[in-house]
Amino acid sequence: MLQPIFLLRTDARGATALELTKRRALFRQTVCVPRRLCVFESVPCKGLAWHERRSFARLQAQRLAPYSDTGCSAVVRGGMLMLWLWDRSEMIAALAQSGVAADSVQAIAEPLLLARPIGSGRREVPCHEGIDEQTLVNGAIVASRWLEVPTPALDSAGLLQRPWAWDLIGRAGLDMSMAGPGRAGLIQQVIVLSSLALAAAGLGYASYWGSLLWRLESKHDVLQAAVSDTTRQLGDVANLQRAAAQDSDWVMTYQRLGQGMRWPELVQALRPTMELHGVVVREMEVRQDDVRLSVVTAGSAIDLPGLLQSLSSVPGVEDVQLRMNIDVSQATFSLRAAGFMQASDGPRAELK
Repeated sequence: MLQPIFLLRTDARGATALELTKRRALFRQTVCVPRRLCVFESVPCKGLAWHERRSFARLQAQRLAPYSDTGCSAVVRGGMLMLWLWDRSEMIAALAQSGVAADSVQAIAEPLLLARPIGSGRREVPCHEGIDEQTLVNGAIVASRWLEVPTPALDSAGLLQRPWAWDLIGRAGLDMSMAGPGRAGLIQQVIVLSSLALAAAGLGYASYWGSLLWRLESKHDVLQAAVSDTTRQLGDVANLQRAAAQDSDWVMTYQRLGQGMRWPELVQALRPTMELHGVVVREMEVRQDDVRLSVVTAGSAIDLPGLLQSLSSVPGVEDVQLRMNIDVSQATFSLRAAGFMQASDGPRAELK
């Protein structure tokens, strides 16, 4: 069943209202949000799996949201995530004034209901009250600039009945309660979650070796009970004893290495630098006071010289070195965090 398409308009006083267009949509009432009210962003996502697109689009929209209540259309095409963001409170006010229930409509950015982008190059798309100047690469919009120029009235009959690409956000909208206080809040949440995941991984690793040691010791007890039977059994028991001792030493060394580092203080010290450069910790490996730190960015390339200088200036951190990495969206550093080690009377231990 065909449903009406409304155009979100702004009058001379700045108030928003709905205007019924000549076009009809499939399945659900639609509000066309003019390009002039949208902020456009694009993020590369080449190689992203199909089932990961929706969560990736929601994460990027929350990271880039410019309003406290942000509406969004998000589509993927040609290895590029395209986002149109607008002030959803204006649309809600217009719906209430027109007596239309907000949960009965879907909001679509105007460019998604106009001509489908094809090929590469530049094009100008006439929109409501202006022109959308777009840069295309392989059928994806990588840049968009709004030009508010006098144009003939847009014929709403030319609107598509449905968007030219699948909207990943749709009627669900953005749950801004998860977005935190802007980009810094999001990065802080990611750092905290990464730290918890790293701690859980360390506990699982120690548990694995502890379980292995327990199994070896159980087998050793069984063989030791029959040591008087044959010389061969005595040899097996001796081998098992040596293996158990080696594994026990390894586990004890690993536990000493893990317990020697003050994790919360190290993560807290690195957090301002991570937030400043817009990166998050993907992996952290520690051997005594030697740390291997892997970071990744969700958007633009990392400022490697700046990040290297910032890490070197963190109190308690020294000998910061950048490791080879061909991917500009991630980087790996080695450093010493002697300032975050617990006091120990024993010699420096090393994993073998």
